[in-house]
Amino acid sequence: MRNGLQLPSTHASDHFAIAVFLSAVFYRRYKWVLPTLLGWAAAICFAQVYVGVHYPVDVATGAIYGTLVGLSFYWIFRKIDPHFINQHNPR
Repeated sequence: MRNGLQLPSTHASDHFAIAVFLSAVFYRRYKWVLPTLLGWAAAICFAQVYVGVHYPVDVATGAIYGTLVGLSFYWIFRKIDPHFINQHNPR
């Protein structure tokens, strides 16, 4: 570890934010999106711990933060452009 100031992992937060946002947008139409994107984000987190760049608590905190950011952006996006969400998520 370089120093003790690595909490949270920005790789984990970035990848989880992207994965959660895209999953929320496209899940109704494409069911495979959720496990694929969350698996991808989890693999990034595992790699960060595996190579010794972060401790597990760093990536767990980053994953939680990224999930909240992704859900927040989905909520904002749904308010700004509900037509896009309805068009890509038929009921």
